Amino acid sequence: MTASETAQLAEADRHVADAHRRIARQRELIRETASSGRRPEAAERLLAVMLRALPGFEDLRQQLLQVLTAR
Repeated sequence: MTASETAQLAEADRHVADAHRRIARQRELIRETASSGRRPEAAERLLAVMLRALPGFEDLRQQLLQVLTAR
């Protein structure tokens, strides 16, 4: 892999890791919201959207890896 390709893969890795961090934080916010007596439904809906989007990030990263290693 070239340096540019390695950088692309590293960026994809960062995006996936960032998505996982955001999901973890959203889960924390849901717990905090519920424990403070507020309704967490909106936060839960956002979490559901985030969880549906995550496989797309992971798939794109995998596709990029396959393209780069096939060369």
